[in-house]
Amino acid sequence: MNIITISRQFGSNGRQLAKYLASYLNYDYYDKDIIKYLAKSNNFDEEYVDAILNSKGWQVVPKTFRSSLALPLGDKVGLLLDEQNIIKEIAKKGRNCIIVGRSADEVLKDLHPFSIFVCAPLHTRVQRCLEHAKEDISYKEMEKMVKRVDTGRARTREIVSNRPWGASDSYNMVINTEGMDIEKLAKAVGDFALAYFNDQQ
Repeated sequence: MNIITISRQFGSNGRQLAKYLASYLNYDYYDKDIIKYLAKSNNFDEEYVDAILNSKGWQVVPKTFRSSLALPLGDKVGLLLDEQNIIKEIAKKGRNCIIVGRSADEVLKDLHPFSIFVCAPLHTRVQRCLEHAKEDISYKEMEKMVKRVDTGRARTREIVSNRPWGASDSYNMVINTEGMDIEKLAKAVGDFALAYFNDQQ
């Protein structure tokens, strides 16, 4: 079983890379369907679950959480625990897969996944987000949103791991997508990942 995990800065095209990579390698792909399952199993609205797991509210969760998983800290921690369990259940299926975000590389570290961090310069990410925005928003407003999302992801990482989010030595591969053809990039990354898995056997 080969597992690829993809962490990404907001607007870096990490999700697009993951989709192309899953198609190229014919691997199962997991991303927002984890949110759907979380919502269904907890009788919550999907938007609520997504908002809770990506909110600034993580700032009130103590870093000791990672060593005290039974702390009664409300919906945020409960959902995070459920999310980790879902990720572990995905791994138990024994199928080659790609998991986007959710610190899956840390949750499954005992299985030695091929972990990727996808990044790009801030101005590039902001511009990409503006191009896909469904409503009018200024560059400054979008820049604040991009930074806010990344801060939330970094904070979540702190809660579940001692290895910092985005640090180059926390991953097997770090990719800057600025100016890259994402589909072509996915093929190159896929070949590299296969070589990695072959070396692990």
